[in-house]
Amino acid sequence: MVKVDTDLHHQYRISFTNYVKIASKTEKSLTAEQMIEGKQQLVELIDKWEPEVICFLGALRILMKKRNSIGESL
Repeated sequence: MVKVDTDLHHQYRISFTNYVKIASKTEKSLTAEQMIEGKQQLVELIDKWEPEVICFLGALRILMKKRNSIGESL
């Protein structure tokens, strides 16, 4: 599972995580398997931490096949 910064979470109720474990310049360099695994791990983190707000940058919009939007759920 991807690592969550638990110190920030406990102190400020803020968490950051990576969607996939590797660094990439663009989402085009990620495989379908990496995207699917990342989504599964992200859903597990959301279930565990139950955040009030979630913000995404980058590759998630490709996996969800949606343009920038507000209020859409996984």
